[in-house]
Amino acid sequence: MGDHATLVKRAARWLSSTRRCGLVVIEPQSWSCNEWPDAIGWMPSGHSILIECKVSRSDFHADKRKCSRRAERESMGRERWYLAPPGLLRENDLPPGYGLLELSGARLVRKVEAAVAERPGRQAAELPLLVWAARKNGWQLAKPNGVRAVCLLPAEKAEVLDA
Repeated sequence: MGDHATLVKRAARWLSSTRRCGLVVIEPQSWSCNEWPDAIGWMPSGHSILIECKVSRSDFHADKRKCSRRAERESMGRERWYLAPPGLLRENDLPPGYGLLELSGARLVRKVEAAVAERPGRQAAELPLLVWAARKNGWQLAKPNGVRAVCLLPAEKAEVLDA
């Protein structure tokens, strides 16, 4: 119930169903990002929600040493959450503004609500992750004829639009 892979899957399900995120990325391995969240989702409005899954207190305390935790203004997620097994974390353990979710049986229970924060560097931190996710799934950047913007498209669509 409380292994890391289970928590990550439940985080992705919570983001996509409960929070209605249209795009969810789990455990990215992008070299171009300075932060690698366990799960992050984007609502249609662009509102981003980050979840870090913790299965031990030592893992939670190690998280504090990440550079993205020390430079919160430059980190991902308008909302930031921890997801843990019941009783592992307490409200006073959390950094300011973080929420706490606990896996209780098959449900995620909100123990502490996350604050919504505007981080000035958030979009710059999230963009490389989005590009990585798109490319990992066969999408590529293209500038089709007659289009002024650079588009992110599946590879087969980029060829058709260039014609």
